[in-house]
Amino acid sequence: MRMMSWMAAVTSVVLVAAGGWAEDEKVALDKLPKAVVDAIKAKFPKAELKEAEKEKEDGKAKYEVTIKDGDIKIDVDVTEDGTITGYEKAVALKDVPKVVSDAIAAKHPKGTAKTAEVVYTV
Repeated sequence: MRMMSWMAAVTSVVLVAAGGWAEDEKVALDKLPKAVVDAIKAKFPKAELKEAEKEKEDGKAKYEVTIKDGDIKIDVDVTEDGTITGYEKAVALKDVPKVVSDAIAAKHPKGTAKTAEVVYTV
C-alpha cells in the first residue's frame, strides 16, 4: 500500500459518477455484507465500526464504512466482495507536512484548514 496524497479539507468534495451525482444510501451496520465486515476487521482489528453508506459505481455496490481506531477516524472504501480499495485517515493539522500547508496557504490565502486526512489507495 502506498500513500497517495495528503489532503486538507478546506471545502466539501462531492464525487460525481459518470452518469450524474452518486447517491449514497445509509446502511445499518448489521446489514453490511459479511465480506465487507471481515475485510475491515482483518485490516483494522481493534477498530469499532461506526456507520456505513452504500453507493453504486459502474453498476457495482461499493461501501464506505466509517470506523474509529483508537482516537482516529478512518473512512474505508470496500467493494461488496470485501476488497478494500482505499481509506482516508484523519490526522492532526500539526502533522501535515509544512510543504503541504504552505502550498494550501499559497493557493487559498484567505482560507483556514479545519481538518486534514491522508488518503491511501490499495
